[in-house]
Amino acid sequence: MRLVRVTDDAFGSERLQEILEEFPHLKEELHDDVRPVLEAADAGDVEAALREVAANVFWENPSAAVLQKLKMLGRSSPYQDTEDALGAKGLQELCPELEAELRPCAWRLLGRSSAGHAKEDQSAYLISLLTRRLRPRRKQSWVRDTGRPLGNDGLKQLLREFPQLQADVLSAVALTDAADAEKDPMASAASLALELGCDARLAAAALKVCEGHPPTAAEVIRDGLANPMQPYAEALTARGRVRQALDEQPGRPDDKWLICIRTYGRPGVRCQSELHRFLHSIFGKGEAGLLERKLKSANLGLPDLRRLARNPSHKFQDDLKQSGVKGLHLKTAKTLAEKAQQHWEIREKKLRSADKGLRELTLAALELALGPEAYKHCLIFVSHTDDAWISGAYSAALAGTKWEGRLVVGVRGAHLQVRFIEEASPLGSHIVLMDDNIEKLIVEIPDDAVVAEQKAAGIIECCTRSLKKGDCISPLWGTGLTIVEESDLMCFLRGVCPEIAKKTLGVEETLRKAKVTSLDVFEALPAQRMDTVLTAIGLSKRKRKRCHEAAAGDTDEYSKIPPRLLALPSKKPKRCAADKEPELSQLVKRAGREMRKRGLHLWGVNPSRNHYFLRNKGDDLRMKAAKTGVFQHYSQRLGLVYGAWFGFRVTHERRFYTRTGQIKDAVERTLRYWHADKGILRFMRYGADKLSYKPGRFSSTKGGISANSSHEDHTNEAQAATRALVNEFAAYVRLPKAKEKSSCGLVWRAAEAVST
Repeated sequence: MRLVRVTDDAFGSERLQEILEEFPHLKEELHDDVRPVLEAADAGDVEAALREVAANVFWENPSAAVLQKLKMLGRSSPYQDTEDALGAKGLQELCPELEAELRPCAWRLLGRSSAGHAKEDQSAYLISLLTRRLRPRRKQSWVRDTGRPLGNDGLKQLLREFPQLQADVLSAVALTDAADAEKDPMASAASLALELGCDARLAAAALKVCEGHPPTAAEVIRDGLANPMQPYAEALTARGRVRQALDEQPGRPDDKWLICIRTYGRPGVRCQSELHRFLHSIFGKGEAGLLERKLKSANLGLPDLRRLARNPSHKFQDDLKQSGVKGLHLKTAKTLAEKAQQHWEIREKKLRSADKGLRELTLAALELALGPEAYKHCLIFVSHTDDAWISGAYSAALAGTKWEGRLVVGVRGAHLQVRFIEEASPLGSHIVLMDDNIEKLIVEIPDDAVVAEQKAAGIIECCTRSLKKGDCISPLWGTGLTIVEESDLMCFLRGVCPEIAKKTLGVEETLRKAKVTSLDVFEALPAQRMDTVLTAIGLSKRKRKRCHEAAAGDTDEYSKIPPRLLALPSKKPKRCAADKEPELSQLVKRAGREMRKRGLHLWGVNPSRNHYFLRNKGDDLRMKAAKTGVFQHYSQRLGLVYGAWFGFRVTHERRFYTRTGQIKDAVERTLRYWHADKGILRFMRYGADKLSYKPGRFSSTKGGISANSSHEDHTNEAQAATRALVNEFAAYVRLPKAKEKSSCGLVWRAAEAVST
């Protein structure tokens, strides 16, 4: 079966070239082998497909997308009748209000509708277009006569924007079940328009981009971000939310940052009723479901159970029977009475991993690390196709918490969500991405006494601790060193004589004894005194002359070298200041400053959660600091930037966007940023603990990238992405040899970042 139809009116190479010149980015990404197919296809179909694909910047493979659109246009349609087509012009005359709502392919497909039918019965035609989501529940009729009809008045109010509808059609549709009508977007749009006093088409556009969620749509309209003529209103909404979240933070613009949590299919059991959560925390799935149905049929909730549980167990069972709960075993009744009297938080702590949602995982970890005000630094991005978002499960799970107003509608796909977040963020802003299933944010413990204490207490992962506000240990604790920022004088000397960097400790000690601690003091020294200081540092005559010339001339060239963090001896090193900001906040700000200093755009944490591995990284850091006098708390070696927790500087440059799907998204992102910047930052003392959710592996109950997928599809996408990355970045990665271990399916070649 052909993907396209060869007609008498073929598109041709000249017209194809004109369209591609109009959309340069599409011209760059369109495969050459697709061009002959497009040239031979129907002219109108190709133009509609190209314009639609070019208008959507989130297409991962534009060539495949164009062919897919052509295949759709080539199929028969209930609206299509090519012998007597209505045409684009006729459709525009009949219902011009739809042109702003429909995409080019949909507009062309509807233009093939039967012209005779459309002109003879405009009412039926418009109803089929504007209310096509109003579907019947019974096959024998498209309307139902129920105890709660919509009614003529309700329908007239709903469709008052379309006076051409005839009275007989109104009478027929008035019998439609009100519950069905409320699900229809036009019904919701009319209701929302009446509430806000706006145009019905404006309300319909807002509901469309907010996936039919009236509260979000109302917020969009009030903020002036919904426009029926703007097909990317969701991007504008996200852009406004991100900018607002950044503007609300205090401090300098360069130090502001925002954590964006991407989630899919993980609302958790908190979106269920208290009774549901209570029963499922005690009994198995089948028994809990049966008992829940019995209690609901008797109109009993958890507060009722608690009230009845105060009575003796035998009376508790009798009370349940009198309330209509029959067939309840004595053992089950005793368990219910016992557990109902326990504090609710005790039951909540025993949630299974599959029952945990965003609130119990990443949000709980962030609240522990940043305190109760963590929500001010975070936004939660959900997919517009996520059933948990459409059904309101996320809103129910976060109801009554400070996170309730932090939801933002994005797109589907972990890789596309990152791109969407970057496009919605201001240029140059610092964004931190986190997955929705992080159980703990961890850091290695440098204090041997604390490690020994945790080991004696039976804590298995004794070498790490969770990031917690108010709990901080200096990474150099126990070494007798303290962390200070390098002075402008040391930056100047390193710029003039780079070899000084190898003897930082000796140079700092010499300058301290000479009481020359800043560049201003150094420049004010007499020539003989300056020469004495430089001689004490160990510089040759030629190098001393170079320093004299640089100090007498323009020193800005050398003082602009980014300062390092130094590890200098201290008589009273501090374990950590109690009044300091949370350690997570310090880490993010430090990463942002280092990226800015070194011209890099990506940072991450250790991809491993093994506490011994993290402790070894900390020991290596401390050993190097004691030896060199430089505290470099990150690695610049090529390695995986863990996709569960990473940060980047927003550039809006296409070269950084991933293209091979979401399974190997983190690997591809690492390679693209390394190829462009020749460096990345990885803070190896920190990690994200996802013990119950193995990263990169498929699980039908896992959620996230495993949702709506299969083991076969997951494996095929991973293998295809791996091959594509090896072909494109063979200089940095290779396939593992036989029996060679690889955590991400690839082996990183030994490559060092550019010297800094």
